[in-house]
Amino acid sequence: MGRPVLGTMGGSRGYLYVAIQFACVGLITLTGPVLPPPLPARLVLALALLLGLWAVISMGPGRFRITPYLHPSGRFHRSGPYRFIRHPMYIALILAMLALVLGELSVLRTGAWMTLVAVLVLKLRMEEHLLAERYPEYRSYARVTRRFLPFVY
Repeated sequence: MGRPVLGTMGGSRGYLYVAIQFACVGLITLTGPVLPPPLPARLVLALALLLGLWAVISMGPGRFRITPYLHPSGRFHRSGPYRFIRHPMYIALILAMLALVLGELSVLRTGAWMTLVAVLVLKLRMEEHLLAERYPEYRSYARVTRRFLPFVY
């Protein structure tokens, strides 16, 4: 297994982002029901899981990474949901955790979700910087796709 490509940015910051991400997900999942009771929240959870699965499958085996660091033998990926949004796995995680938070709303869970969104935005900016450094075509791809929501952000 090769070492991650750190590029010129990040150092161990990416690992800190992942630790905070896992802490937020853990806090949300351990402080309420894993299957949210209201039907709309269940539908959001199902949609999020389908989007995440589609993203992982479209990337292919061994391409999924939790850290923002690029795999040495990685490739620039633009198929599946990546045709429409640059970070479908991030938005899938955000939506899944939102569904859980809405299933049992509390200040603690809402704060964890807001922290998760903030850390994922920091993480994606780091990842995008590394992608732009490594793949010259990434900048033109970024101009025609959105980070999370098509036509919005």
